[in-house]
Amino acid sequence: ERYRHFLAIGIENYIPGDELEANGKTKTLSPKQLVEKVKSQGGAGYVAHPFYEDPFRQKWKEEDYNLPFTGLQIWNFETWEKDQSELEKGLQKWKELLAKERKVFIGAGSDSHGDWQILGKARTYVYTNTVSQSGILEALKNGNSFITDGPVITVWIGDTTFGQEALIADTDKVKMKIQLASNLEFGRVSEIEIWNAEELEEVLRPNKYFEPELIWDDKFLAEDTYYRFVAHTENGYTAYTNPIWVKTFSKPRAEVVKKEEKVFEKITKFISPIVTMPSIIVNIWFDPIHKKEPREILEQYKTDEMRKIDKITSDALKKLNQTSGPSISEQRYTKSGQVSSRETEKTEKDYIVERHGGKVYYPE
Repeated sequence: ERYRHFLAIGIENYIPGDELEANGKTKTLSPKQLVEKVKSQGGAGYVAHPFYEDPFRQKWKEEDYNLPFTGLQIWNFETWEKDQSELEKGLQKWKELLAKERKVFIGAGSDSHGDWQILGKARTYVYTNTVSQSGILEALKNGNSFITDGPVITVWIGDTTFGQEALIADTDKVKMKIQLASNLEFGRVSEIEIWNAEELEEVLRPNKYFEPELIWDDKFLAEDTYYRFVAHTENGYTAYTNPIWVKTFSKPRAEVVKKEEKVFEKITKFISPIVTMPSIIVNIWFDPIHKKEPREILEQYKTDEMRKIDKITSDALKKLNQTSGPSISEQRYTKSGQVSSRETEKTEKDYIVERHGGKVYYPE
């Protein structure tokens, strides 16, 4: 059987194939044998232009896509010019593999065969800490890359990028930093598709040639996922990125409570200084109103807490006006906004408002 081309990257020893052998002989290897030989040498293997309709070679069988190869070279400019559906078929197969929780990457190349006019028309960019042969090969092996015929795009979640795994607490939103660049030939980057697994999460429209720092926040994650990105330009050029995988973890309860106390500390700065709230006790795990997991209700929880704080403030002000002390209009404040010394002791002693277990009470 004659199979399609397979790109073996970073191997140390030559692996004979079934064509163009110096001795005129051929040695046919099955996809399984070839993948195993490449992996045994520590190399990376990409299935080359898998959906090119080649009359001289047999297609990869469906079961062959279950083999542990590194990636798919789905964008091959020399063959894509003849049949542009080849790229779409390759993208579809890649999505199927990702949906099966396979970490499979995509690659691109010109396959110019001496045609210098198309050299570099479709290309793969890699992220590497060292601009060297070993650094580039390692990036291709790990999918730290994106493919394009025009614009350049990089995305960071924390300190992780394409092909890597980010760790995100289930109480934190996913924050992304997107960087992009284009030129007059390719046109402005008009759209950036943000895919959460296989759901289109958002479409950004920067309409720029260059953007050094575009920040986008996603929702809280209920489960592990991956993000991938597609950038389009106004002149019809496109970039496709490899995924950034995101793994969620639960923060210890003490850390969650501490973080929420800081959130509400900021909120209380906007409340009238007549009411002192030094201790808003937040217990998002045992709130009698909410029975869901924190990551599922946190945004709604904060909205509810704002309403509760408004109610606390209103009740406390009513109580303050009912006392024999000076009325609200007669309170005196320093330039910093604090109650003057002769009244600070009274308000702090009598009108501290606390919340605990969903109940509001006024200490005697």
